[in-house]
Amino acid sequence: MAGPIVCEQSNLVAVNEYVSVFMDDVVFPDGITGTHLRVDEPTGGAAVLVVDGNGRIYLHKVFRYATGQEHLEIIRGFGDSEDKSLMETAMRELQEECGFAFEVTEDPVELGYVYANSSLLSSRVLLVFVCVHPTRKKVTDGMERPHGGSWVTVGELLTLVASGEMEDGFTMAALLRAVSLGLVVF
Repeated sequence: MAGPIVCEQSNLVAVNEYVSVFMDDVVFPDGITGTHLRVDEPTGGAAVLVVDGNGRIYLHKVFRYATGQEHLEIIRGFGDSEDKSLMETAMRELQEECGFAFEVTEDPVELGYVYANSSLLSSRVLLVFVCVHPTRKKVTDGMERPHGGSWVTVGELLTLVASGEMEDGFTMAALLRAVSLGLVVF
């Protein structure tokens, strides 16, 4: 195994309220110098696998600027300065982004963390499993607009994964963790 890449100087090139982008001057294990791009999302964020009492999973469609297209995925978002924990982030994102009102029927379960792209992104994202009972269509109150969504069975989601239609890594990681823990079955 090669040794670590050593940062000689960290150079901030862009920043906003969610991320900082660095172009670091580095020394590679073989002694050659170069640069390495690094994106830091200080709060990391959370992704939420939402399941109803029938074992169906809620997916929503959201347009992602970076890819220029809509993606079918589980709910996710960055942490907020007012959130005390990533579990609070998960529950806030669930409230903001789902297209229905709901009651949580069981205590949320932390599924662990994932790195979305460990060669570029330094942050970890918490995966959370939440069981809900949808009560009615959501009425917007001026906060973040809920995205269009739909409920799918685990089998349908696995078909989306197998066909390549499901491309979101957080969704696939959360599904795999939930299945391996016996939280969802197919």
